[in-house]
Amino acid sequence: MAAQSPLDTLQREASCSICLGYFQDPVSIPCGHNFCRQCITRCWEGLQADLPCPQCRRTASHKTFRPSRELSAIAAVARQLSSLPWGRCPQHREALKLFCKDDQEPICARCDASRAHRSHTVLPAHRAAQDYKEEIQARLQASKEEREKYLESRKTGGRTNLYLEKTKKEGKRIVCEFEGLQRFLKEQERFLLVQLADLDRAVTKVQEDAVTKVLEELSHLDTLIWEMEGKFQQPDGKFLLDIRRLLNSCEMMKFSPPAEISPHLERKLEDFLQKNALVRCTLQKCQDSLMFQLQEPANVTMDPTTAHPNLHLSEDRKQVQGQLVPQDLPENPERFSFEPCVLGCQGFTSGRHFWEVEVGAGGVWALGVARASMKRKGPMSFTPKEGVWALEVYHSLTSPRANLRLTALPRRIRVSLDYEGGRVAFFSSDDDAPILVYTRASFNGERVLPWFKLEDLKNEIEKRQKSTAKLSEEISPLDTKGEKSQQSDAKSPISRCGKVTFQLPAGVSPEPEERVCHFSWRNGALKDTLKKLQASITLDPDTAHPDLILSEDRKSVKRGEGRQELPDNPERFSYWPFVLGHQSFTAGRHCWEVEVGDEGDWAIGVARESIPRKGQLSLCPKGGIWGVEKWGGQVRALTTHKVTLLALRWVPRRVSVHLDYAGGTVTFFDADEGGLIFVFSHASFAGERIRPWLWVVGARSKLRLCP
Repeated sequence: MAAQSPLDTLQREASCSICLGYFQDPVSIPCGHNFCRQCITRCWEGLQADLPCPQCRRTASHKTFRPSRELSAIAAVARQLSSLPWGRCPQHREALKLFCKDDQEPICARCDASRAHRSHTVLPAHRAAQDYKEEIQARLQASKEEREKYLESRKTGGRTNLYLEKTKKEGKRIVCEFEGLQRFLKEQERFLLVQLADLDRAVTKVQEDAVTKVLEELSHLDTLIWEMEGKFQQPDGKFLLDIRRLLNSCEMMKFSPPAEISPHLERKLEDFLQKNALVRCTLQKCQDSLMFQLQEPANVTMDPTTAHPNLHLSEDRKQVQGQLVPQDLPENPERFSFEPCVLGCQGFTSGRHFWEVEVGAGGVWALGVARASMKRKGPMSFTPKEGVWALEVYHSLTSPRANLRLTALPRRIRVSLDYEGGRVAFFSSDDDAPILVYTRASFNGERVLPWFKLEDLKNEIEKRQKSTAKLSEEISPLDTKGEKSQQSDAKSPISRCGKVTFQLPAGVSPEPEERVCHFSWRNGALKDTLKKLQASITLDPDTAHPDLILSEDRKSVKRGEGRQELPDNPERFSYWPFVLGHQSFTAGRHCWEVEVGDEGDWAIGVARESIPRKGQLSLCPKGGIWGVEKWGGQVRALTTHKVTLLALRWVPRRVSVHLDYAGGTVTFFDADEGGLIFVFSHASFAGERIRPWLWVVGARSKLRLCP
């Protein structure tokens, strides 16, 4: 925007800051500012001292007005200039008959022709005035509406006062309730101390009675000993005179232990100890419950610089999942290299804190807190001695471990840390029931961090590492056998393929059939053999859901924009967007490939001929379907009502489906990489026809049978 014109400056300097008009009888006050006499008189009306300047807020002790004749003359000149039609251009001294919309200022005809305004939008002054009047009118209306809102908000200020009154009452109630609670606790304290004092007096009396009896017995014994020693000095005749009484006295002085605490008193003492333990437990639970209810949970996130390479963190760093293939991550000192652990970003050196962890159902996990100085490299012991206070699948990580007896296994666990109290506790988030408590924890002034571990991932990695060594030893003879089979006359490739055996080490998961199929697929000779088993599959339009569109060659299927008008025959799926293959199998081995692409969600596999076509059905082997699906960027096996997440390095673009009817297996491979995806073993086909099955889940999904 162009700089302000001298005319504007003159008009501003000749204006009163109170009435915003040109000065009328201008006067100067002690601070030096000028105002209309009438305006400043009205501002100071009713004031006798400490008269504030409306512009700079400085105060004057008394009303002193000094007339300013020069300013009055300047105001008169400014008033005359403003009365000129549209004023004059300060540069060219021509009438301002135009208006520049870019600079938002009036200009003359010579300004319009100048280079400064050549590319600007210029309007006649009267048209621009009309446009801006309409805009100002709209803004004026909006300002009036805003003013009404502010006035309305002032009316509703009573609600704020009501809330303030509520907070005051609630504050008084809190003070009153806590004072009552303190009085109650004091009374209970006095009551328990009185009971304890009674028990103390009773035990003291028993002790004093026992001491008195012992002293009396000692006195009698001392007398008897003195008498017997005196007898030894007497002649025989006198010695025997009183021997019967002396012997009877010796018999009577047999030692009898002091009376112990009576069973009644002992029972009262045990009852008191149990009652006191119950009070401590109740108070501790009350403290924990108040902390959970009143205190905000700590915002815990996981630290990616500490995560083991086989652990995958979500984008918000609130969730961790295990994967069998390690990520390529820098080997920094903070990262766990052996144990599948990850620490929280937030550390604590004081105070009380808690957070909740959803552990779900199944799996082997551990969670708790750990000192920041704990080991990160190599195997380690997760015990308090090593700086870890944790819970692992409902038993304590102590030495030795202690199993916890729980009536129900919670799926959400609350971890509570009391740094100064040296206490780490675990609770069920559902009912605040305590699970495990560590007391007298020694943090040594260090930072304590949330700690998480996926134990079942560690077990699976160790199994895979052990089995890989065994499998690598047996790949070599298998490859040699494959090469020989290629060189020989292949009269019966199927029978030779059936003779290939593979010995797996014990304890390898999943099923042995999975690994046999895996290495059969990766072996070149057997791969060629399996290709000869490839079936030519087409899609059956009589089974296709009305939302699905099949290609002319019946090799591909996608979702349409709307429902097609198709006959509702018994074979057609009416609820799920499914389609079956035209071919069916009741024996033998068969395989085919499906191009699933990169976009959308999908599911493929095989299904029994008898699966329901109308309404919902169960997508699992029990429901007659053996398949895998891509859902939300993850590949999962349709094993039961709860699917099995598959740890794959990437989502395949082409999937090879292998059916062994007699062997009862359905196997899925990545057709591009040859990697195993999943194996269904011990499949029960019940002698029925088995057909290829496809589900177009997403609107962008497109499935194609190959070739």
